[in-house]
Amino acid sequence: MNELVCPACNYANESNRVFCQNCGMRLFAKGEETVLPELSHSQKKATEFERRGRVLNQGGGRSSFASLSASAIYTLVRLVVIAAMSAAVIQMVRAPETVPPVVEAFTKEQAAEFERKIIAARKIGDGKVFPIAVNDANKFLGQRVTLEPGLLAQFVRCYVAPDPATAVTEPVQSETPKVEASQAADSAETEKPKVQPSAVGKFYFGSQQNILVLSVYVQILFDVHYTENKGMQVRPEAASIGRLKIPSRFVPWMAQKAESTTTTIGGIVESLRRAETIKITPDHVNVTWPEIEEDDPEFSRK
Repeated sequence: MNELVCPACNYANESNRVFCQNCGMRLFAKGEETVLPELSHSQKKATEFERRGRVLNQGGGRSSFASLSASAIYTLVRLVVIAAMSAAVIQMVRAPETVPPVVEAFTKEQAAEFERKIIAARKIGDGKVFPIAVNDANKFLGQRVTLEPGLLAQFVRCYVAPDPATAVTEPVQSETPKVEASQAADSAETEKPKVQPSAVGKFYFGSQQNILVLSVYVQILFDVHYTENKGMQVRPEAASIGRLKIPSRFVPWMAQKAESTTTTIGGIVESLRRAETIKITPDHVNVTWPEIEEDDPEFSRK
């Protein structure tokens, strides 16, 4: 059997090879003359490592299996990441189950009358429950809240919706307090019944925007509760974009952003914080307020 001996490493190669199987050096047939450069120590070490790698690969050893496994794992990780991102996008464009139906907004006169009744109920503070219909609140928001469109987003509406998991099933039966000035004066002269401060329920505040051809909903869940130390609390508890939940650390920032977007939104939250009792039902937010003096700067500001 004719063999070609590598002039660099003296490895015996098969006669039909062109390059050395051991070091990769160009092989020459017998009779051909060549002058080879002297290999340095580092080059010899590199040649030895390459030879060992080729031997393992040719024999189907561990190196080939490890390379195949790493490639498979990398592909699997990429598929998982792409699937997770796709699922997140789908959840973001899905409408939440708590989104209320679209209602026709109040006219300016109707919105002013709605606001006047709430202010009068806050001023009287006679212990009577003032029921705020959720539909009326959304009609009021539809008239009062408008946001500038973004680069790709077009504002549609803001809305409120009771949290069905915590809403009281039976609404409180009571009459809406009178709003005439004479009634307010008479109420001030009579003794006010004692009201035990309390709060039950949670509500969503959300906005709908159209981005290209998709509707995107951003919702914040507010928890309404009363404590003796801090009084009436309206605290942001959770937030979501569509049905994708937002990490809890971003919820306070989103709530602050929503309250500062317009004075109307901030005014609604502040009015609830000044209430004496709040009971949220599927259709109403039943509120009682303590009496507010005429010179109360907080009331005058409203």
